[in-house]
Amino acid sequence: MNQQTIDLYQYFGRKREKNARGYITAYLHTDITEMGQSSRRPAMLVLPGGGYEFVSQREAEPVAQEFFQQGYHAFVLDYSIAPEFHYPTCLIEAGMAMLYLRENAEKLGVLKDKIAAIGFSAGGHLAGLISLFYEDKALKEVFGGRCGQIRPDATVYSYPVVSADLKLAHSSSFDNLCSDIVKAADYSLENKVSKEASPAFIWA
Repeated sequence: MNQQTIDLYQYFGRKREKNARGYITAYLHTDITEMGQSSRRPAMLVLPGGGYEFVSQREAEPVAQEFFQQGYHAFVLDYSIAPEFHYPTCLIEAGMAMLYLRENAEKLGVLKDKIAAIGFSAGGHLAGLISLFYEDKALKEVFGGRCGQIRPDATVYSYPVVSADLKLAHSSSFDNLCSDIVKAADYSLENKVSKEASPAFIWA
């Protein structure tokens, strides 16, 4: 296994604010040249949960290694969190992660049209944002016409934060994401589902 860390801010030439994260840890298969094995593989981007106030360790490397064992190249995003960072920072970082995988698919040995995302809890919400809100105004300002490449080819929602409805919401996740910058209701996932959404597997 080839493990490496990618600095997304450096790759995209964006200034990193103090204490911002925005790193990918990659778990890549090594070609077994003596057996003539050299092939591209599907990729899984792992978005750990943590209520947008921490990034869960148990939903990071262990998940990536499980997908690695199943034959995927796996990538874990360490994204910026509250109380220092709110919308749109983590959304932009998740967008950078997907674009990095698309743009470097050949170098990484990834099948460009088989890049999926799995998110847990608040990470499930973040996976929903890049699957449903990939043309969000904040992403368009940064990436312009490249936004369509941000949408994963498939999305796994693992006990996700979904709705801002006060009867259903994990309110602290929405508070940490939205603060007083945007309305939580505008980022309630169920209101954005359309035929353009990524194919999804949802479990709890």
